[in-house]
Amino acid sequence: MSTQTRERNYTKNPHTARWLMAFHTAGGTRTGGAVAEVADDTEALALEAAQDDDLLDLVEDKDVVDLRTPGQVKFMDDLVARLTRLDPATGEAAREYTQRMTENGKWTSERGGNASQWIDRMIGKERELKAAAPKVTTGEVEIPANRYGIHKDGEVKCYAVDYGKEGTRWEGFLFLNRISSDDLFPVKNPAEKAAILAEIRKDVEAAQILAGLTLRRCRRCGRGLSDTKNPYFELALGPECGGK
Repeated sequence: MSTQTRERNYTKNPHTARWLMAFHTAGGTRTGGAVAEVADDTEALALEAAQDDDLLDLVEDKDVVDLRTPGQVKFMDDLVARLTRLDPATGEAAREYTQRMTENGKWTSERGGNASQWIDRMIGKERELKAAAPKVTTGEVEIPANRYGIHKDGEVKCYAVDYGKEGTRWEGFLFLNRISSDDLFPVKNPAEKAAILAEIRKDVEAAQILAGLTLRRCRRCGRGLSDTKNPYFELALGPECGGK
Protein backbone atom coordinates (compact mmCIF):
# COMPACT_ATOMS: atom_id res chain seq x y z
CA MET A 1 0.00 0.00 0.00
CA SER A 2 1.40 3.37 -0.99
CA THR A 3 2.23 6.13 1.47
CA GLN A 4 -0.30 8.36 -0.30
CA THR A 5 -3.08 5.81 0.22
CA ARG A 6 -2.15 5.42 3.89
CA GLU A 7 -2.32 9.17 4.41
CA ARG A 8 -5.71 9.38 2.73
CA ASN A 9 -7.09 6.51 4.81
CA TYR A 10 -5.62 7.90 8.05
CA THR A 11 -7.49 11.15 7.42
CA LYS A 12 -10.77 9.36 6.69
CA ASN A 13 -10.60 6.73 9.47
CA PRO A 14 -7.76 7.56 11.90
CA HIS A 15 -8.68 4.96 14.52
CA THR A 16 -8.91 1.96 12.19
CA ALA A 17 -6.02 3.09 10.00
CA ARG A 18 -3.77 3.57 13.04
CA TRP A 19 -4.56 0.08 14.30
CA LEU A 20 -4.04 -1.66 10.95
CA MET A 21 -0.78 0.17 10.21
CA ALA A 22 0.59 -0.87 13.58
CA PHE A 23 -0.63 -4.45 13.06
CA HIS A 24 1.12 -4.87 9.72
CA THR A 25 4.35 -3.08 10.67
CA ALA A 26 4.88 -4.73 14.06
CA GLY A 27 4.73 -8.30 12.80
CA GLY A 28 1.61 -9.01 14.78
CA THR A 29 2.97 -7.75 18.13
CA ARG A 30 0.29 -6.04 20.16
CA THR A 31 2.23 -4.26 22.91
CA GLY A 32 2.50 -0.56 23.59
CA GLY A 33 2.03 2.38 21.23
CA ALA A 34 -1.04 2.89 19.11
CA VAL A 35 -2.47 -0.58 19.75
CA ALA A 36 -2.27 -0.70 23.50
CA GLU A 37 -6.06 -0.38 23.67
CA VAL A 38 -6.50 -3.71 21.82
CA ALA A 39 -6.12 -6.24 24.63
CA ASP A 40 -6.05 -9.50 22.66
CA ASP A 41 -6.81 -11.18 19.36
CA THR A 42 -10.49 -11.53 20.20
CA GLU A 43 -10.88 -7.81 20.69
CA ALA A 44 -8.91 -7.13 17.51
CA LEU A 45 -11.22 -9.36 15.47
CA ALA A 46 -14.25 -7.72 17.03
CA LEU A 47 -12.88 -4.33 16.07
CA GLU A 48 -12.40 -5.48 12.46
CA ALA A 49 -15.91 -6.90 12.27
CA ALA A 50 -17.44 -3.75 13.69
CA GLN A 51 -15.63 -1.52 11.23
CA ASP A 52 -16.00 -3.41 7.92
CA ASP A 53 -17.01 -0.23 6.14
CA ASP A 54 -13.93 1.57 7.40
CA LEU A 55 -11.69 -1.34 6.37
CA LEU A 56 -13.09 -1.29 2.84
CA ASP A 57 -11.94 2.31 2.59
CA LEU A 58 -8.37 1.10 3.00
CA VAL A 59 -8.47 -0.83 -0.31
CA GLU A 60 -6.65 0.78 -3.20
CA ASP A 61 -9.04 2.62 -5.56
CA LYS A 62 -9.39 1.04 -9.01
CA ASP A 63 -11.24 2.65 -11.93
CA VAL A 64 -13.71 0.52 -13.92
CA VAL A 65 -12.94 0.82 -17.63
CA ASP A 66 -15.58 0.40 -20.34
CA LEU A 67 -13.69 -1.10 -23.27
CA ARG A 68 -16.60 -0.93 -25.74
CA THR A 69 -16.25 1.29 -28.80
CA PRO A 70 -18.62 4.29 -29.09
CA GLY A 71 -20.38 2.44 -31.91
CA GLN A 72 -20.92 -0.63 -29.74
CA VAL A 73 -22.28 1.51 -26.90
CA LYS A 74 -24.80 3.22 -29.20
CA PHE A 75 -25.79 -0.03 -30.93
CA MET A 76 -26.43 -1.74 -27.59
CA ASP A 77 -28.56 1.17 -26.38
CA ASP A 78 -30.58 1.10 -29.62
CA LEU A 79 -31.10 -2.66 -29.43
CA VAL A 80 -32.24 -2.51 -25.81
CA ALA A 81 -34.78 0.18 -26.75
CA ARG A 82 -36.04 -1.85 -29.72
CA LEU A 83 -36.35 -5.03 -27.63
CA THR A 84 -38.28 -3.07 -25.00
CA ARG A 85 -40.78 -1.90 -27.64
CA LEU A 86 -41.28 -5.48 -28.82
CA ASP A 87 -41.40 -7.05 -25.36
CA PRO A 88 -40.89 -4.99 -22.17
CA ALA A 89 -39.73 -7.97 -20.08
CA THR A 90 -37.07 -8.98 -22.61
CA GLY A 91 -35.94 -5.38 -22.99
CA GLU A 92 -35.59 -4.95 -19.22
CA ALA A 93 -33.56 -8.17 -18.94
CA ALA A 94 -31.25 -6.99 -21.74
CA ARG A 95 -30.88 -3.58 -20.08
CA GLU A 96 -29.97 -5.09 -16.70
CA TYR A 97 -27.41 -7.46 -18.20
CA THR A 98 -25.81 -4.68 -20.25
CA GLN A 99 -25.65 -2.39 -17.22
CA ARG A 100 -24.18 -5.08 -14.96
CA MET A 101 -21.45 -5.94 -17.46
CA THR A 102 -20.63 -2.24 -17.87
CA GLU A 103 -20.53 -1.46 -14.15
CA ASN A 104 -18.12 -4.35 -13.55
CA GLY A 105 -15.87 -3.54 -16.52
CA LYS A 106 -16.38 -6.96 -18.08
CA TRP A 107 -16.68 -5.99 -21.76
CA THR A 108 -14.09 -7.01 -24.36
CA SER A 109 -14.32 -5.07 -27.61
CA GLU A 110 -11.90 -6.90 -29.90
CA ARG A 111 -13.13 -8.84 -32.92
CA GLY A 112 -15.17 -11.73 -31.59
CA GLY A 113 -15.18 -10.22 -28.07
CA ASN A 114 -18.16 -10.52 -25.76
CA ALA A 115 -19.45 -7.05 -26.72
CA SER A 116 -19.91 -8.19 -30.33
CA GLN A 117 -21.37 -11.50 -29.18
CA TRP A 118 -23.93 -9.72 -26.99
CA ILE A 119 -24.94 -7.46 -29.88
CA ASP A 120 -25.43 -10.52 -32.09
CA ARG A 121 -27.55 -12.20 -29.43
CA MET A 122 -29.79 -9.15 -29.08
CA ILE A 123 -30.19 -8.91 -32.87
CA GLY A 124 -31.18 -12.58 -32.95
CA LYS A 125 -33.70 -12.03 -30.15
CA GLU A 126 -35.17 -9.04 -31.99
CA ARG A 127 -35.71 -11.15 -35.11
CA GLU A 128 -37.29 -13.89 -33.02
CA LEU A 129 -39.72 -11.46 -31.40
CA LYS A 130 -40.62 -9.86 -34.74
CA ALA A 131 -41.31 -13.27 -36.29
CA ALA A 132 -43.57 -14.23 -33.38
CA ALA A 133 -45.45 -10.91 -33.32
CA PRO A 134 -49.00 -10.98 -34.70
CA LYS A 135 -49.39 -9.28 -38.04
CA VAL A 136 -51.46 -6.12 -37.73
CA THR A 137 -53.61 -5.04 -40.66
CA THR A 138 -53.85 -1.29 -40.84
CA GLY A 139 -55.99 -1.10 -43.95
CA GLU A 140 -53.40 1.13 -45.61
CA VAL A 141 -52.51 0.54 -49.24
CA GLU A 142 -49.03 -0.91 -49.62
CA ILE A 143 -46.51 1.33 -51.36
CA PRO A 144 -43.77 -0.70 -53.07
CA ALA A 145 -40.25 0.68 -53.31
CA ASN A 146 -40.32 2.89 -56.41
CA ARG A 147 -40.54 6.47 -57.68
CA TYR A 148 -43.80 8.39 -57.28
CA GLY A 149 -45.16 11.70 -58.47
CA ILE A 150 -47.90 13.83 -56.91
CA HIS A 151 -49.38 17.24 -57.61
CA LYS A 152 -48.24 19.54 -54.82
CA ASP A 153 -48.15 23.33 -54.59
CA GLY A 154 -49.21 23.69 -58.22
CA GLU A 155 -46.50 21.46 -59.66
CA VAL A 156 -45.49 17.82 -59.96
CA LYS A 157 -43.08 16.70 -57.28
CA CYS A 158 -41.40 13.32 -57.37
CA TYR A 159 -40.37 11.11 -54.50
CA ALA A 160 -38.48 7.86 -53.99
CA VAL A 161 -39.84 5.28 -51.55
CA ASP A 162 -37.42 2.69 -50.19
CA TYR A 163 -37.29 0.25 -47.27
CA GLY A 164 -34.57 -0.76 -44.82
CA LYS A 165 -32.76 -3.96 -45.75
CA GLU A 166 -33.79 -7.17 -44.01
CA GLY A 167 -31.45 -8.19 -41.22
CA THR A 168 -30.21 -4.65 -40.59
CA ARG A 169 -31.19 -2.20 -37.86
CA TRP A 170 -33.37 -0.39 -40.43
CA GLU A 171 -35.50 -3.42 -41.32
CA GLY A 172 -39.18 -2.41 -41.49
CA PHE A 173 -38.47 1.31 -41.86
CA LEU A 174 -39.89 3.27 -44.83
CA PHE A 175 -37.64 5.97 -46.26
CA LEU A 176 -39.07 8.84 -48.30
CA ASN A 177 -36.79 11.11 -50.34
CA ARG A 178 -37.67 14.01 -52.60
CA ILE A 179 -36.11 13.69 -56.03
CA SER A 180 -34.42 16.78 -57.43
CA SER A 181 -32.46 16.15 -60.64
CA ASP A 182 -29.99 13.41 -59.65
CA ASP A 183 -30.11 14.19 -55.94
CA LEU A 184 -32.25 12.80 -53.12
CA PHE A 185 -33.36 14.84 -50.11
CA PRO A 186 -34.86 13.02 -47.10
CA VAL A 187 -38.35 14.06 -45.98
CA LYS A 188 -37.92 14.16 -42.20
CA ASN A 189 -41.01 16.06 -41.04
CA PRO A 190 -43.47 13.36 -39.85
CA ALA A 191 -46.58 15.34 -40.81
CA GLU A 192 -45.25 16.15 -44.29
CA LYS A 193 -44.16 12.55 -44.80
CA ALA A 194 -47.58 11.21 -43.80
CA ALA A 195 -49.37 13.66 -46.14
CA ILE A 196 -47.20 12.68 -49.13
CA LEU A 197 -47.67 8.95 -48.51
CA ALA A 198 -51.42 9.44 -48.12
CA GLU A 199 -51.53 11.19 -51.50
CA ILE A 200 -49.57 8.36 -53.12
CA ARG A 201 -51.89 5.74 -51.62
CA LYS A 202 -54.89 7.29 -53.37
CA ASP A 203 -53.63 5.68 -56.60
CA VAL A 204 -50.24 3.99 -56.36
CA GLU A 205 -49.98 3.09 -60.04
CA ALA A 206 -51.03 6.56 -61.22
CA ALA A 207 -48.35 8.08 -58.95
CA GLN A 208 -45.75 5.75 -60.48
CA ILE A 209 -46.81 6.72 -64.00
CA LEU A 210 -46.70 10.42 -63.16
CA ALA A 211 -43.16 10.08 -61.80
CA GLY A 212 -42.07 8.01 -64.81
CA LEU A 213 -43.36 10.57 -67.29
CA THR A 214 -41.97 13.51 -65.31
CA LEU A 215 -38.54 11.98 -64.83
CA ARG A 216 -38.60 10.26 -68.24
CA ARG A 217 -37.78 6.88 -66.71
CA CYS A 218 -39.47 3.50 -67.00
CA ARG A 219 -41.41 2.86 -63.82
CA ARG A 220 -40.33 -0.78 -63.75
CA CYS A 221 -36.68 -0.94 -64.74
CA GLY A 222 -35.67 2.71 -64.32
CA ARG A 223 -34.13 3.05 -67.75
CA GLY A 224 -34.44 6.26 -69.75
CA LEU A 225 -37.86 6.79 -71.34
CA SER A 226 -37.21 8.96 -74.40
CA ASP A 227 -39.07 7.32 -77.31
CA THR A 228 -42.47 9.01 -77.38
CA LYS A 229 -43.57 6.71 -80.21
CA ASN A 230 -43.23 3.75 -77.92
CA PRO A 231 -46.79 2.37 -77.53
CA TYR A 232 -46.29 2.05 -73.77
CA PHE A 233 -44.88 5.53 -73.29
CA GLU A 234 -48.05 6.95 -71.72
CA LEU A 235 -47.92 4.16 -69.13
CA ALA A 236 -44.35 5.17 -68.26
CA LEU A 237 -43.05 1.85 -69.55
CA GLY A 238 -40.25 1.16 -71.98
CA PRO A 239 -40.92 -1.12 -74.97
CA GLU A 240 -39.35 -4.11 -73.25
CA CYS A 241 -41.18 -3.73 -69.93
CA GLY A 242 -44.45 -2.81 -71.62
CA GLY A 243 -44.40 -5.92 -73.77
CA LYS A 244 -44.14 -8.26 -70.76
